[in-house]
Parts: sequence; structure tokens; C-alpha cells
Amino acid sequence: MNSERNVVTRHGGARFSGRWKMAIIALICMVSFAFSRSNLPNKEPKLNTTWDQVLEHFREGESALEFSLVLNETSLPPSPQLSFTESLTLEAWIKPNGWGGGPNYIGTILYKPSIWIFIIQDHPTASDRSLIFQLRHNDGVSHSFSPVGSIVLDVWTHLAVTYSSATSEVRIHINGIEQEVSYIVPPSGPIRNNSSEGFELGSLPQGMMNFMGVIDEVRIWNDVRSHSEIFHNMSSMLNGDETGLQLYWPMNEGGGDSLHDMSGNGHDIRISGVDWTYGTPFYPTAIDDPILPAVIPDFSTLSSNYPNPFNPSTTINYALVEAADINLTIYDIRGVEITRLASGYHEAGHYTAYFTAENLSSGTYLYVLDTGSFREVKRMVYLK
Repeated sequence: MNSERNVVTRHGGARFSGRWKMAIIALICMVSFAFSRSNLPNKEPKLNTTWDQVLEHFREGESALEFSLVLNETSLPPSPQLSFTESLTLEAWIKPNGWGGGPNYIGTILYKPSIWIFIIQDHPTASDRSLIFQLRHNDGVSHSFSPVGSIVLDVWTHLAVTYSSATSEVRIHINGIEQEVSYIVPPSGPIRNNSSEGFELGSLPQGMMNFMGVIDEVRIWNDVRSHSEIFHNMSSMLNGDETGLQLYWPMNEGGGDSLHDMSGNGHDIRISGVDWTYGTPFYPTAIDDPILPAVIPDFSTLSSNYPNPFNPSTTINYALVEAADINLTIYDIRGVEITRLASGYHEAGHYTAYFTAENLSSGTYLYVLDTGSFREVKRMVYLK
């Protein structure tokens, strides 16, 4: 295994030509992508649910990988556990600081010739500033994409894409919120056999269409994760032995030239041409924690407001695992308090608050839930 991995992650002769073949395939895919305009719906896709801009993702003691347009080597050899034809889920945290390389400004997150997830700035046949999920089927190539503006630069964002060949359905979640998905060509049936294809992280072979920014917490599953599983575990570390988990890179090595797979499946790789960066830890919670009755949550939460952006009113839901004295406060982007929506003693349970901003200026506002033992901050956008 080690010798095979070393061949893949260096510019060896035999593997070098193989990777160029993968690059050529990718370019062919891009050509088909560029000339699929006639299959687009006539109206621009719209965001039908909210998405939350996460203020921070990782803390002191944790690390992630920062990619640029520099040639990098982050290749994973083919593996039976990473061959997907019927169903899969791909997850990652990203903080892009640019849209990537290539003529269409594409930033690759994960790539193999049959499975490709990337962000894009603009394209004549797809949504601007969005996430694209490309699959190769036995009868052609499908492209599924998130709404206009669903990807924002310089903001930590959790991405999750799922596919089921049984229903030919792609689902895209951004920060735990399921998005309206549009298509250039819709998916249909199984993904073509990809047992001989390896994965690239952060670029196509030979550093084409590089991601620009930070990638963290990459997870690959051989099943379709539910909305609840994605939402409740996106900010939690995994144990590594979860059912269906095929690859898990927490990226907490903090340095060196290797990424260690914590799934137990041995998908460690050597890396070069990328930088380590550091930031904020989030703490493990078990995926299989028992779910308590609806009136008492299993952990305190502050939900994303809806709608977002809003004009002039929005709804904020929150839940308390135990009785507490709380404050739910609205601040402007400078940290100046605007109003307090809720305060004082609350029993455990679910609550709803309403905020109206008609006398305020358009812009970004923060809302903060503080219970003494729990504190969470989220953003919302008021557009007149």
C-alpha cells in the first residue's frame, strides 16, 4: 500500500501519463458542460430555503489545508471502498478566498473522472457563484447546481451532496440547509463504474482548476445521508466507525506531508504544494445519540432564521435542553446591540421569536443565543 501511494503522489513516469489521461477526460467533461445551454430551465433558479453563514468553524488546536493556484499533489489511489455507483454522500467544510483556476474560474473540491464537486464564479450554462456536482453515467454526464449566490467568498461553509441511483436524485445541502437544485443535464441511473479511478483533493490532475482557500473535515460515505444526519453532525467530529463512512480526513495533523484517514480504511495520502492553517475546534458528539421527545431537545440549538435574506420580518427558532436564564439578542455587524428578542427564565423546550427590521438599514445583522452554558452566533441579511 505504501509503495503504491508513493508512486501516485510523485511525478512518476507511469502514473504521470495516467494522470494526464484523467486531465484530458476532465477537459472533455468541461467541453460538454460548456455546450449544454439548451438543457437549462428558462428561468433562473431561486433559493427556496435559507442558508447560514457560519462565523467560525475551527479553533485553536485544529488545522486544515489551504490551497492556491500552486501545483499541488493530493492524489488518492483507486480503492474498492471509494468506488460508488449506486449512492454516496460527499461532505466538506470550505472557506474559499477566490473562485479557482481555469477559464471559467472553477475551484475543485473533490474530483475523480466520474464524480466531481466544485465551486464556480460564473458560467453561461450554470448558476453564478454556486456549487456544481457532476456525475458520469453510462449514457452521459449530468450537472446539478445550487442557486445563484449560494457560495460566498471568505466565509466558512459546510457542503454536503448526496446521490441515489434508485431515485436519480441529487440533493445539495449548504450549512445544513437543503437547497433547490437545478440541472444542465439531470442525473439518471447508476454512476458509471469508477473502481479504477482515484480521488483528487483541491484540484484536477496536474494542478488544473485549483481550489483557492481552505478545505477541512472531508467525509465520504457510501450511502445517502439524511437531512437530519447532515445538519446535526456537520459541526461535530466523528468517531470514525460510523456506518457507511468510507473516508474521513479531519485534517488535524497541523503539519507534515500526510493526511490520515480516521475511518479505519487506510486512505492516508502524501501531500505537497499546500499549506497548513489553524483555527477553532469543535467538539465530538455521537451520531447515534438518542432523540428525546419533541418538547425537550437533545441539545440546545439556535436555528437559521427564515426567510434569509428577509424584508422586513424573519423568524428565529431555538431550543433549550434544560431550563435556563437566556438572552436572545440582535446586534449590527459592528457589535452594537439593536434589540433583545427574549430574556429571562425559560423551561426546556422549543421556542420561536420574531424580528422586524423595517426601521433599520439594509445589511448584515447578528443574532446571539446565550444560556450561560451555551452560546451561538448566526448571521442574517436584511434587504429592503
